[in-house]
Amino acid sequence: MSSKAPPVISHSAFDPSKLVRSDPKPNKSGGKSVFMNYNTKRLYLQYPKLRAQFGFNPPFSPPGETPRKDAKWSIPLSLDLDDQKQREFYEKLQKIDEDNIIFAQQNSSLLWGKPLSSDTIRDNYTGLIQTNISKKDPSHIFYSTRMKLSVIGEKSLEKMDMLNEEGPIFDIELYDPQSKTKIYGSKKLDDRCEIETIKGSFMTIIGALNGIWVANKSWGCTFQSVQGAVFEQERLSGYSFVDEDKTDETEEVSGEEYETVEYEEGD
Repeated sequence: MSSKAPPVISHSAFDPSKLVRSDPKPNKSGGKSVFMNYNTKRLYLQYPKLRAQFGFNPPFSPPGETPRKDAKWSIPLSLDLDDQKQREFYEKLQKIDEDNIIFAQQNSSLLWGKPLSSDTIRDNYTGLIQTNISKKDPSHIFYSTRMKLSVIGEKSLEKMDMLNEEGPIFDIELYDPQSKTKIYGSKKLDDRCEIETIKGSFMTIIGALNGIWVANKSWGCTFQSVQGAVFEQERLSGYSFVDEDKTDETEEVSGEEYETVEYEEGD
């Protein structure tokens, strides 16, 4: 008997006020976790079309240090806040972040074992969005506002060596939205080259909300990408230069130059 697929909620239909947060529970890493359900189920959220300018980003590690095996790769997605759909989506993500901070302020003793100040809670939070704000004008938000999604789950990390020469196998399915065919996701070595197709492309992502994680004073909230639709980029192929119109005052004919003469009416 096949399992029933979870419902996918469109970004336009999503209402962040319907998210319900559980009581904090200890996790395997020694920190705390808070589950977040939407209509009693895990949230699978379909994003608007966003640009994956840099493709897949490797996990950060300080210079000279080897990345941790449990570190996750990510997909940074840029939001154009001049676009109405993207701005509305951005505001819904902001609502999730603000509600998470209020929840943590109300439950700091359960999360950290002692009360923490509101400033400490806010300053140590890793939110869903990263906003580049102008220092000269705090009301101005740059185009490069973006969000990150993790792209490798714990199960796939147990089956692979992230640090091998061929590179990681990503725990995500990628599709061509026109043909609806899968272009990546079999987890075979031969398919790894397909992952390069997303760099600079527009994507629609289905992200699963992982909930809130707490590690010491650091804490945050993440989505994990499950599926992505990659919209093919328009690329130049072969010689694509356009011959420019001649704008000189002389025209060259058969190797000789003839002066261009302008005639007035009546001549």
